Amino acid sequence: MVVQPEDDRPDQQERDRDDLDGDEGDAEDDTGYSSAWVRINQSTTIRWSTPGDAATATIAELEPGMRVEVRFSGAVALSDPVQATAAEITIID
Repeated sequence: MVVQPEDDRPDQQERDRDDLDGDEGDAEDDTGYSSAWVRINQSTTIRWSTPGDAATATIAELEPGMRVEVRFSGAVALSDPVQATAAEITIID
């Protein structure tokens, strides 16, 4: 999934500022969805993907164009794109 800037989201004024829009990413064997609206809350863990270890990151470090892997917690709304809350976000690059 690729992080998109807030301004590119439809109906931005109606969306919560902690929602992120994901653009389609490359499908891998474990990819369930190639794009999603993702909500980040206080329980969401954000990390950098580094060999052998994952360093902690913050929401402020997420930038448009970054490739990320998101693991959801709770229910997933099967809209297009899907909508869910992130349990963990790993920044790939």
